[in-house]
Amino acid sequence: MLEWVSRKTQVALFLYFGRFGLPIPFRCNVTQLLGAPIPVEKRENPSEEEVDALHAQVLAAYVTMFNTHKHALGWGERELLII
Repeated sequence: MLEWVSRKTQVALFLYFGRFGLPIPFRCNVTQLLGAPIPVEKRENPSEEEVDALHAQVLAAYVTMFNTHKHALGWGERELLII
């Protein structure tokens, strides 16, 4: 029925529901980790190698933070997969 009304009015209508059937979102845990800053030299035109090296440092920092704190979240058996 909602699809029929949406097609007739040419407006995408949807039913939003959350906690208690109201438009209040369900609760979910959000985890945020802050690591040590990575020093970066500002350059006008960095080379691809410099960008790739910095990207590798950032990804290594993500993996280190995940492995350091995964036990506190109950994820002791998980591994971080960066695609």
